[in-house]
Amino acid sequence: MKIKVSLLITAVSILKSIDTTKMKLSTSYKVRQILNACEDAVQDFEAKRVSIAEAHGTLNEAKTQYDFKDGSAKAEFQKKLQEVMDDDIDIKITKIPVDLLDDYITIEPTNIPYVEWFISGLK
Repeated sequence: MKIKVSLLITAVSILKSIDTTKMKLSTSYKVRQILNACEDAVQDFEAKRVSIAEAHGTLNEAKTQYDFKDGSAKAEFQKKLQEVMDDDIDIKITKIPVDLLDDYITIEPTNIPYVEWFISGLK
């Protein structure tokens, strides 16, 4: 399944909250499989983000963030990072039927785009 990196990053935080919900073992297992696949993909993104930051900036003394020597270096970093965020990645998951989750999860309507890609039967 193809998904944008930017969507995946937001989806992981929602998946983590779903992951703490008590539900049937089989459903919990399916949620955990999806979350594991997503976290692996986010780790790959994080490695790319650090590589781009290292190419355009310098890690500060506290090792908490990258500093950029000027606005053009920061702009180039942001441009390259946005390109990665706009990439589609292929993530191998099995969608969870909505009826397995519906009794356990409440979600705000604004968050539907972040979860509908891994839930079947919403449309």
